[in-house]
Amino acid sequence: MTSERGSSALTAETRRELDETASDTSLSRVFNRDVPREKILAAAITAVAERGFGGLTVKEVARIAGIKAPGLYSHFPSREAILTEAVSRVLADFMDSMAAVSEA
Repeated sequence: MTSERGSSALTAETRRELDETASDTSLSRVFNRDVPREKILAAAITAVAERGFGGLTVKEVARIAGIKAPGLYSHFPSREAILTEAVSRVLADFMDSMAAVSEA
């Protein structure tokens, strides 16, 4: 029997909303979504989180970023370039966070 107050009482929708809130906060630390290029990078990370690397498409990144797919190509030459920069930025932020923790 599961307690109604425990974390197992969270619905799938509530968990997804909490994950999205945490993800948005983390992405805002790494990417400035007021800048179109940065918005695309944040959208790429969101798409990877939702569908995995194999499921990432330029069309999906554009949809999440709120722009048309051809508009991505004025900022990046390819899907791989978007992924490379987005993952590099998130990894750099992670490494900085780990360095700060180890110094504390």
